[in-house]
Amino acid sequence: MTGKMVTADAQFGVARILRPFSGFRTVYSGQSVNRQIMLTEVLDGVGGAALDPAAAVGEPGYDPNLVKGLQVPFGARVVVWLPKILPNIEDPALTIRYKWAFSWRLRNVYDYRNFRTPYQYPKQGAGVPDTTPGQAGPRIVIPACEQSLAYPQTPQPTAPSARVTTNIRSEDVTTGAVNVGLPFLPNGASGVLQQGLADPVTVAAADFPFYQPVEVQAIGNELLIGLYRDFDVGPPPTVSTWDFATVDLQIGNLLGDDFPDIGVYVMVGSAP
Repeated sequence: MTGKMVTADAQFGVARILRPFSGFRTVYSGQSVNRQIMLTEVLDGVGGAALDPAAAVGEPGYDPNLVKGLQVPFGARVVVWLPKILPNIEDPALTIRYKWAFSWRLRNVYDYRNFRTPYQYPKQGAGVPDTTPGQAGPRIVIPACEQSLAYPQTPQPTAPSARVTTNIRSEDVTTGAVNVGLPFLPNGASGVLQQGLADPVTVAAADFPFYQPVEVQAIGNELLIGLYRDFDVGPPPTVSTWDFATVDLQIGNLLGDDFPDIGVYVMVGSAP
């Protein structure tokens, strides 16, 4: 039997690169870290497109500020590679981490009719209108939800007739781990496990894997990934705002405009 090379797993598409919009550091600098940085697919350019295609062209029925999502087949397996970079904080007593928030949207028949997008919402009528000055108008219904985790109450009830309460809470993902030492090569040099993500001269961990994967099941037609972080409420210096010159230097460098092929990587599988 003649061997055949398989260039990609038929169950998964190729990696899609997600990044913030170009120049995001200027917009976010000094703003609250509770303002999540959205990452969207890079199609043509340095950063991800910020606006949903319908919003970008001013399509009636859409909010002009509707953010862009990543189209996924409902029910599909989605593998997301997230960078395990920590905030650049010298005080070891501060346990501050970046957190990744996953949100999902349902698109509707109106979306499919006009833009041929996947949809699960069976209606196309208008919902509650927006009366904001300057952008008032009808809005079609595009619901969104947050990735959530269900867990039973603690302690469990002991009475035979008692009912158990399952709690549902929004679930974020955080990364970070100590690297295992690099392997040796026969000549005694350290082997390299990764390349092209950072300069080893300036970043000590440049040769180590930068990413940790998480697998989720698509519970909508679109995936949205936002980045935010914790902050310390103690005395100054404050870390409650985005600061890409100090605290957020590494994440700013990784997702800045210099290298558009670096970002969060998403591989979308086929629906079951």
